[in-house]
Amino acid sequence: MTDEVSRPCQAFVAPSGECRLDSAEEMRAAGESLGGLLTAGDVVVLTGALGAGKTTLTQGIATGLGVRGRTQSPTFTIVREHKAGVPGRPGLLHMDAYRLLGEGVHDAAELPRELVLDTLESLDLDADLADRVLVAEWGRGVVESLATAGSRVLDVDIDRGAGLDTEITPEEEPRVLQWRWSQA
Repeated sequence: MTDEVSRPCQAFVAPSGECRLDSAEEMRAAGESLGGLLTAGDVVVLTGALGAGKTTLTQGIATGLGVRGRTQSPTFTIVREHKAGVPGRPGLLHMDAYRLLGEGVHDAAELPRELVLDTLESLDLDADLADRVLVAEWGRGVVESLATAGSRVLDVDIDRGAGLDTEITPEEEPRVLQWRWSQA
């Protein structure tokens, strides 16, 4: 980690960047700020090790969007839908691409393009993005194609910062977010 990591975290307002988060509460707060920036059709791709905070960030995104329902990992359902709770704001689709595409999702370049497209098409997610945001865990290189013309894709990498302090539990480890926005 370098001194370039910004504090306090002003995540997601710049086209790309990096910041350190010291707690789950800070992760949720960063997600909530992001949720306020997202619009229907946007795709957010979250990458990080198990326990890195992908679902915690998504909980904050859900709060920022104002969606209804409890936000939890979509591991056993593939996609969880959260309806809009605030007029004029989008709903949320929370997807687990690992569950959908298996281990190959970590190296999307090795997945046959036809398999990826057929699998995503079977979910009909592109039609749902007209009034929703898609947050996909483990979806890098796979779900970006679902973004509608004119919408944005946000690629977020979450690093647990392992080894920074041996006196704390993994849940207390600081996280480093790195992000990059692109246009669909």
